[in-house]
Parts: sequence; structure tokens; C-alpha cells
Amino acid sequence: MEKKQSKLQKMFSNSQFNVVISIIIAVIAWLFVSLYINTRDTNIIRNIPVKLNYAASAYQSLGLSIVDEQKYTVSVKVTGDRKIINGLGASDILVYPQLTSVTAAGRYDLSLNATKVDTLKDYQIVAGSITPKTVSVRFDTLDTKKFVVEVDTTGVRPAEGYILDKAFATPSEITLAGPSKELSAVSKVAVQVDLAGEELSESKLTAGTLLLYDRDGNPLSKNLLTFDTENIEVTVPILKKATLPLKLEFAGLPEGLDSSIFKYTLSHPSINVAGPGAKIDNMSELVIGYLNIPKEFRLGGEYTFDVNLEKGFLNLDNITKVTVSFDTSALASKTLTVNDIRLINAPQNYNVKIETARLYDVTIIGPKDEIATLTSSSVVAQINAGDLDAERGQQTVPVSILVPGSKTMFAVGEYTALVSVSAK
Repeated sequence: MEKKQSKLQKMFSNSQFNVVISIIIAVIAWLFVSLYINTRDTNIIRNIPVKLNYAASAYQSLGLSIVDEQKYTVSVKVTGDRKIINGLGASDILVYPQLTSVTAAGRYDLSLNATKVDTLKDYQIVAGSITPKTVSVRFDTLDTKKFVVEVDTTGVRPAEGYILDKAFATPSEITLAGPSKELSAVSKVAVQVDLAGEELSESKLTAGTLLLYDRDGNPLSKNLLTFDTENIEVTVPILKKATLPLKLEFAGLPEGLDSSIFKYTLSHPSINVAGPGAKIDNMSELVIGYLNIPKEFRLGGEYTFDVNLEKGFLNLDNITKVTVSFDTSALASKTLTVNDIRLINAPQNYNVKIETARLYDVTIIGPKDEIATLTSSSVVAQINAGDLDAERGQQTVPVSILVPGSKTMFAVGEYTALVSVSAK
């Protein structure tokens, strides 16, 4: 037993052993104090977002808004009970800029404030510990402006025999909103279609990309501007080209009249047009108008018609009017008095009496040799009782002039007769 004690005494008499034992005792003591006696500590809370629009009324009352808004995060040092601060996160601390220096549009370096979200939690934010200490924020007035959307079809390539008509966007107008400076720089809003590499033989509906340009045609950034819509559809009309003969149609021709006696020439015999492929394929000519022969035809007459195309067609020649000239060198006219006035389609329950005995100055046109032998007895005036307006009394009705047996002579002008209508 005495031998063992002497070894223990010898161990404690060793200086190195005593140093180690001292360190161990000190650590145990520190841990005991830290855990059970002194529980206060410090901690750094990181990645706390800066709420730039906190107390926004301060700048909004000046008509300002935050533009080119960035997302800032900071770190803040806190102190307090270890159990409390070790459980804190970025959502427990509110960081916001001081706005007292904001008085007009411009960029400001703003100092930051930090405060506890839950004021009842027992910890403190260390003064001056926000890192970084400032943020750069730009303020400006926000405006809106409406623009017509132009269409950029630079990359559109029609197939052979087809052309590109003017493309249009839907919607055709767009409203931009943003800082006054950026908005005032915008001179044009365009939508670009990407159809490169395609040869188009029919119209196409496609989406487009909005682009902004200044007054010199330079592209502008869209970063600070917003649009009331970015869903723009572009109609790209592809039309087929064709050369169509022009033609004049006749109206009011007496039954049986040979229309080949009307020989005419056009100032423009044909026209180059473009239109939807399906419609163009079904067209062999273009009618420029109608000439009412009895009412409008005259020997040696010339007539001008407007060229009207169906909606969706293009007039590639820009021909707006066509003059029709008739060759009447083989025709002649004669003025006669017509004594033979007849009634057709008489109603069964009424009496219709022709009060007009004859028609004077009736003009007949036809081939010269036939006109030379024409007499009044060969001409008939005809009243269609089916056109009567009244059931009783006298009325003036239109009269048709016929040359029975002739396919080449006809009357020009308008004629009427007086009739009386009474019940049977």
C-alpha cells in the first residue's frame, strides 16, 4: 500500500501531468459556466432580404416608384440567449432602407435599418452590424404610353408566284408602362416573326417577339418596361399572283338580242392582281362593271368604270379606272313613233285600259342596212300589267320597246305610258 501511494505522489509531482490536469479542469469549468451559468452569445444571421418597398408611402407621395429593383440580401449580428439566437433565421429580422433623403427622381445610396419581426423575443440586434450597410436604389415617376404594333417580316419568304401582303398584329396596339426616362426613349414597338427557312404559299398565323426601338432605329432594352400583354399573334398574308382579262357585262338586254353586235375595246385589257390562292384559282376574268344597254348605250359612246377588287385582293398595276370604247361604225339609229302598244299579264279581276295612244321619239339602234328599212309598224311597245302598283285608278307604267323578229335591233331610252285600272 505504501508502494502504491508513493507512485501517486510521484505522478502528481510530475509537472507535465499537472499541466494536462489543469487544462482538463479548466475546460470542464468553462463548459459548466457556459452551459449552466453564462448562456448569452452572439450569432450572425445571413441572407436577410432587404424590403425596399417598406414604408413606400414616403416616396409614393412624391409620385415616385422604385425602378430597376434589385434583390439585396444582408447579414446582421445578434446577441442574446444562446437557445434563442441559435433558432433565428432570415425571416425573423426585417431590414429596410432609410428614405428620408429621397426627395426627387434619381439614384440614392440608402442606409439600412434592422428590426426584430417579433418584438417579444428576448434578443438584440447589434448596432452597426448590418453588412453591407447601404443599398443603391433608383426612383422615378412611372408613365404609360400607347403604341401601334408594327410587324417586322424581314425573314418571310413567299414561294414562287406568291407575294407577301402587309402583315398585321393582334392586338394592333399595346400599352407600355415604366420609368419616364426609359419610356420617352421608345419611338417604335415592333413584333418580329421567325419564319426563316420557310417558303410560304399560303397565309400563316404565328406568334411574334416584341421589340423596342428608339427614334434612330436602335434596339432598346425591355428590362424596366412592362406591357399590358405580350401575347401577340401575327397574320402573315401570302397572296397568289395572277393576270386576269377585264370584261364588261351587259344588263337590260331585250330577250333574244345578239350581244355580239356590241364591239368594244378597253383602255386596259387585263390587270395583274394578287389574292388568296383558292379564290385566284377559281377566277378566269375580272368583270369591271355592267352597262345597261337600253338606258345607257349611245352611238360612239365611251364609258368609264372604277376597278373594284374583292377584299383581300391587291391591285398590282394600280389601275383604278378603265375606259370602254364602242365601235359603232356598223350601227345606225332611227327615231320613230310607235302606235302598237300592247298589254301582257293582264289580271283576271281587273280591267286595264291603255290611255296612251302612241309613243313619240322612240330611238332604235341596229345595223345600218336593217335600220334603213325599219318602219313604225315593225316596232311594238309592251306593258307588263304584272308591274302595276295600284288596283284602281290611273298610273304611269314603264314600257318596253321590241322589234319582233330582229336579233340585232333594240331601243334605247326610257318610255312610259298611262293606264287605267278598274275592277271587273
